[in-house]
Amino acid sequence: MTRRSASGQSGEKAGPAPKKVLLVFANGASESDGLLADLQGEGFQLIRTATIENAESTLRQFPISLAIVCPEAAAATVEQLVSVVEGTRRGIPLLAIRNRHSGDPDSWARLGIGILRCPLLPGALTRSVEVVLRLKRTG
Repeated sequence: MTRRSASGQSGEKAGPAPKKVLLVFANGASESDGLLADLQGEGFQLIRTATIENAESTLRQFPISLAIVCPEAAAATVEQLVSVVEGTRRGIPLLAIRNRHSGDPDSWARLGIGILRCPLLPGALTRSVEVVLRLKRTG
């Protein structure tokens, strides 16, 4: 596809859309790899972190579009990550993937945390991320 300027002149070819950068908070790779597999190759770049300090640094250094918290993270860690997002890159959506029977605090809805319950169907995480990013753009 060729871009045209306002005068109708042909310009450079349009390249692929830039990948959306996602912060993934997980305690190691093994448990979360299966959950995150459907995001690979779908126009997303995943940056993994396992500590709040690294998450804060990543939020400052990269154009993060959305943060995902894997199920093994404690509820207190999810809330700490919300505070870090608010302090560094306010407005970045946060999705928490949680085990089916985990008792998550009612306050998460007020904090704007999206919750996905395991087990996730194939493609569910990708679709959820795409919807959240679209809502963020139009909201």
